[in-house]
Amino acid sequence: GIGAAVIFPTTLGLITNIFTDPIPRAKAIGLWAAMVGVGVAVGPISGGWLLEHFWWGSIFMVNIPIAALAIIGARLFVPTSRDPAAPRVDVPGLILSATGVTTLVYTVIEAPTWGWTDGRTGAGFALAATLLAAFARWERSTTHPMLDVSVFFNRRFSGGSLAVTAGFLTLFGFIFVITQYFQFIKDYTAFQAGVRLLPVAVSIALASILGPRLVERIGTTAVVAAGLAVFAAGLAWASTADAATPYIQIATQMLLLGGGLGLTFSPATEAIMGSLPVDKAGVGSAVNDTTRELGGTLGVAIAGSIFASVYSGHLGASALTGLPADAMRHSMALAHTVIQRLPAQQAGHVRATVDRAFLDGMRVSSLVCAGIALSAAIVVGWLLPAREPARQQERTLR
Repeated sequence: GIGAAVIFPTTLGLITNIFTDPIPRAKAIGLWAAMVGVGVAVGPISGGWLLEHFWWGSIFMVNIPIAALAIIGARLFVPTSRDPAAPRVDVPGLILSATGVTTLVYTVIEAPTWGWTDGRTGAGFALAATLLAAFARWERSTTHPMLDVSVFFNRRFSGGSLAVTAGFLTLFGFIFVITQYFQFIKDYTAFQAGVRLLPVAVSIALASILGPRLVERIGTTAVVAAGLAVFAAGLAWASTADAATPYIQIATQMLLLGGGLGLTFSPATEAIMGSLPVDKAGVGSAVNDTTRELGGTLGVAIAGSIFASVYSGHLGASALTGLPADAMRHSMALAHTVIQRLPAQQAGHVRATVDRAFLDGMRVSSLVCAGIALSAAIVVGWLLPAREPARQQERTLR
């Protein structure tokens, strides 16, 4: 995690320093964003294949030769880019932000177990809000902030950040649920489930390259807002899936939502990076990476919590009489383990009950993600300027 946190922000900073003209920079960022689609495909597919053929630790070991090649490539081809007046590390800001985000994510994850109205849940959210508010206040008062919060007063910067956060939140929430649907409802293996995510990956990659070209014609606002709206429509359609839904329909849904995200990511990222002067490219890149990571983490936590609440709540006690109900409500995997040990007739009845509860949870979590994406589209449509101001372009080109 620390290594990734160091690597990702530097990539966008390098792109901004190398491509100073707005149009080539937008195309370069489009290609950079397309790699997200490649990662969405390669990660689950390779991970699923490794889990089927080797021990679970192989998914970590395989990264060692890849990292070695990346190090060699960076040494040979990546130009040196260094701030001669780099500020010292903002330790209080680092501690406040890390503890605030950790508290927030932990509370969201544990809320279904504690209960959403439980005092611990309320206390967790209150503590997270207090820590994050203290972080924002500290960053505004210190002379060497980890994050210059004043950049959020720039509408292009804050609008782009909102779009990226909402996109990754809903994407990771959807992937968290759909992979379980493939494995527990459709009975696919981990590798087969990974392969069936390809439509999302392909559509994100292609639309990320198309997005900057559309921005040249109709502006950033229309492209980003439309992308989020299309993604929301895809999620709403995906919420209708059941055990009998053919894969071709699910693939079409994934093409739709992946295309919407691809249209969103590259123009929103360009809005973040293009709104700042070159000497603040590192800040823009760091914030962009933070929004991606925070959005993805919250997406899994929120979608998982909503799914768990609905799934466990819809598994009635009468349907699980004589069975380890608490374990079955805890996760679909444990429920399937119990079902496999039952007589065939009873197993079929219990399986149908568990599947219905799963699909109810998937429907609600997908609709919540769709609502988040649609709300973000509306706010971005109001907040994000369609074009980069001419004076900012001049500053960037210097």
